Amino acid sequence: MPEIQVSHKQRRKKGPVTVTRRRSRLLAAKERRQRADDGPDPAAMMRLAGLGAMLLIFVAVGAGFQGERVTSLIAGIAARLGPLAEPAFLGLSVLEMAGGLAILAVLSAGLWRAFRR
Repeated sequence: MPEIQVSHKQRRKKGPVTVTRRRSRLLAAKERRQRADDGPDPAAMMRLAGLGAMLLIFVAVGAGFQGERVTSLIAGIAARLGPLAEPAFLGLSVLEMAGGLAILAVLSAGLWRAFRR
């Protein structure tokens, strides 16, 4: 059998062991970071819940001090929203359509984020 000659350009060069070790360490660290980033952040959710509670308390205290004025203000706002609750298009009110669009936007953002990876 004749020998197959391989030129020096076709020979496969092996790099030093430290490069592959370093790369494997980098990949392992990257995977650990990705696993740590997955899922909800409990501390952030607790801070957000605390912020929401503070806002509710702020509104409740303000309404307590300015009771009569706040109730008349809320009644005025509710009266202005009346025409939005009447059927506008195919028996749907503007508020119903806005609610449907909001749900659609949240759903599409969630799907986009899920399939982005």
